[in-house]
Amino acid sequence: MDGRGSYTVSTDIITGVIEIGHDFLKTGQQKKLEKQFPDYALNFKQDGRMVAEPGQSAIIKPKENETKTPAEEGGFVLETSDGSFFVAGGTEGATDYSFPEANQLTVGRRVRVEATGGIAESYPAQGAAKFVEILPDYHPVNAVLSESQAVAKAIQQNTRDFIVIEKVRYEATRSVWILTLNDERMIEIEDR
Repeated sequence: MDGRGSYTVSTDIITGVIEIGHDFLKTGQQKKLEKQFPDYALNFKQDGRMVAEPGQSAIIKPKENETKTPAEEGGFVLETSDGSFFVAGGTEGATDYSFPEANQLTVGRRVRVEATGGIAESYPAQGAAKFVEILPDYHPVNAVLSESQAVAKAIQQNTRDFIVIEKVRYEATRSVWILTLNDERMIEIEDR
C-alpha cells in the first residue's frame, strides 16, 4: 500500500464491539489484529474498493476509448501536476486530489474519482484519490474534436484561475462545442 488507504475506528458503547472500517486490510491482517486483541470483539467492514496493490495501477481505463454517446457523469480533469490533479464539473465537485499517478491523466478528460479519507471542505476541496476511472471520450460522428479535446482547448483559452464545466454538448449544425459553466456562462469552441 502506498499511503492511499483509510480507516475508521469506533466502539459500539452498548455491545463493546470495536468497528473498524477500512479499504486496505486483507483477511490475514484482520486475523492478526484479532489475535493481538483477543479480549475485544472486532468487526471489520470494507469501505469501497480495496486500494491498489503495489505495482498495480489505480487508474481504471475504459474498455472503449471513445464513444458516440454523450455522457453526463464524471468531472473534467482541469489540471495535472506531479502527484496531484484537479477535477471539477459534471457530477464531480471542484476538488484538488493528491494521486501518485496524476501524470498519467489527460487534461480535458472526463473521469470519476473514488476518494480515500476525508475531503477538506475548502474551495476547491482537497483530498486524496484512491481510484480514478477514465470514462470513454465522447466523439460525435463527423466531429473533428472529441469532448476532451474541446474541453482542453477551453481550459487553454481560460484566463480565470479555473472554470467549472457543468455541461458539454456538440452542435453539429454549427460545428461548435458549447460548454456551460457553473456560473451559467457559455464557452464556444470551434470544431477544428
